[in-house]
Amino acid sequence: MQKLPWFLIVALLMGCSAAVEQDELPASQEEAMLASLKNFPAFTENDSIGTFALPDKSQVQVSEDGHVVTFVFPEGTVLMYKTLTGEIRYLNRLIYTCTCSVPGQGCDVFNLGNHWGCLQGNCKGSCTGQMEDDNTPSPDRVLDPSILENSVWINKKGEVNWVTSDEDMKNLMPFNPLMLEDPTVQQGVSFHKDMLAASIARNHKHTTATRTIAINVYGTLVGCKVPETFFQSMINRGYQLREVTCRCNVAGDGCTFTEYDGFLFCKGGGCSSCSMIEVTPPPKD
Repeated sequence: MQKLPWFLIVALLMGCSAAVEQDELPASQEEAMLASLKNFPAFTENDSIGTFALPDKSQVQVSEDGHVVTFVFPEGTVLMYKTLTGEIRYLNRLIYTCTCSVPGQGCDVFNLGNHWGCLQGNCKGSCTGQMEDDNTPSPDRVLDPSILENSVWINKKGEVNWVTSDEDMKNLMPFNPLMLEDPTVQQGVSFHKDMLAASIARNHKHTTATRTIAINVYGTLVGCKVPETFFQSMINRGYQLREVTCRCNVAGDGCTFTEYDGFLFCKGGGCSSCSMIEVTPPPKD
């Protein structure tokens, strides 16, 4: 996709024609740049709406008028969230709607560098983008930002496994304790914990040194503390376990492990972008 200069992007988003006039671009080039914002992909790949990440391989469906985009998640993937009244709900698709404050005028959906948002279009007022649950009647169908912050992606066709590949480390979604309220996840997690506890009790109960390793819990990335001897025995058996830690991707403090029901996940605190990453192994002699 063609990369736009920052001043033109600002003009498009803010509806400020002056910045575009100062650029003195030929009309055909301006039209091409505008068209590039509406060059929608068929499926998502590392896409997001603001800071809200979307699952890869979601099908993209843009309405005929260009004001609404629907993201249909891959089979088995759902967004689990809890309403403000405490009700658990699941989505297998997400609606993103761009609305103009002036009746009868429209704001258009745009995609730029894997980011989705609202373009001024023919709207002479202000544009608002909002995510919606179309299975819920209005006005409750609009998803409050606080709800999305505490939502979680679940792969209902998944299970609990050791993370052994770079692809899993890259593609797994962040963990949220909310998912442990799902019956399918509860059953899978309970089975895994029982198996792990039995193995440790038989062979590693006297070990005090530990490692934190990565686990795939129904499509999310989780840390699990295990004895050092267990870690080494799994490596010796050919399992490429990944030792993990937390990293703040921007300036800030507080990106540390938080424990919930035996699982570890990275929580931001004062860090606005907190990730779980693999510990770099020491160089071999």
